[in-house]
Amino acid sequence: MAAHRGKQLTRHHAGRHGARDRGLAHNSYRVVGVKADGAVRVGADIAGAAWTVQFDQQVKGSNDGSYGLRMPLTDFYAFNGWTLHFFNTSRQGLRDRWLTLRCARGPVTLYGEAHRFRSDYGDVDFGRESDIGVTYVFNENIVARLQHARYDPGADTPDPSIRKTWLTISYTY
Repeated sequence: MAAHRGKQLTRHHAGRHGARDRGLAHNSYRVVGVKADGAVRVGADIAGAAWTVQFDQQVKGSNDGSYGLRMPLTDFYAFNGWTLHFFNTSRQGLRDRWLTLRCARGPVTLYGEAHRFRSDYGDVDFGRESDIGVTYVFNENIVARLQHARYDPGADTPDPSIRKTWLTISYTY
């Protein structure tokens, strides 16, 4: 996949109050489209000072069901859910549609994603995934994050259900 051949369109509107703390807009929206050999991602979001609602769709091609798109490096939790079930794309390809919600109040941020997975070729139901997390900022140096991911396979796959929960405490100095 040649990254330099990809195309991206971004539109951003900062709203009537312009940029706020740390470059976040008071009211904003974004539309993104990225196309590269074998993969397409489109998405849109709307956001306020303390919340975001975002919808994205990513397609990893399948070459008519003969070979799924392979990435030499992972995107870890950026796409396709937090269980990492779709670390490798199946030969049927992958079509991921997901909704992301985020709400912050004081030192607490709640966020979640809901994914629906289907094949790019053959209309195979690969299942659903729900991800939820909470972040608490103790101070500028210490942040705690609790996350839970739940994958349930579709009727068309023999894949197992996956449940993952983890706690991360970060200290920066």
